[in-house]
Amino acid sequence: MDISPECGDDWVLLGLSEFHEELTISPDHSMARLQIALLMMQHFNQPQEALALTRAAVKLEPESFAPHWVLGRILLKLNQADAAIRELEVAAKLAPDSVPIHHTLLNAYNKAKRKEDAARVEEILQRLQAFEAAHKPRAEPARIEAGESDNLAPSLPP
Repeated sequence: MDISPECGDDWVLLGLSEFHEELTISPDHSMARLQIALLMMQHFNQPQEALALTRAAVKLEPESFAPHWVLGRILLKLNQADAAIRELEVAAKLAPDSVPIHHTLLNAYNKAKRKEDAARVEEILQRLQAFEAAHKPRAEPARIEAGESDNLAPSLPP
């Protein structure tokens, strides 16, 4: 495993070190395994090394969506679309309202040329995104500073 400073920023190396330390303290810490796996895949382009960590996380927490989602992403990066789909389908069942999971599943179906499944997931994704947009918290109005007008209507030019 190449984790030399040339492979990433200092903060990435520090994070990797911290997550490895967590695993020495708590070997069954599945989220630390997933974080290391994501760093290995995203920052060091080493998805193969990430695979074992993620599979172990799935065994530790088979009823959690996160390990299945990360494993699906890694398998997809390794061009194993069918295996990725199996994991992503499990993740989608465990987290049916997750836009990121459905987006990844859509990509996997498209990669596997499963057009009907892709169309079905695209419809689900559109409904989820519409729901999120309709329920997005609105920004709070800006506070009026001392000395400013209490009139919130826009001023008209003279």
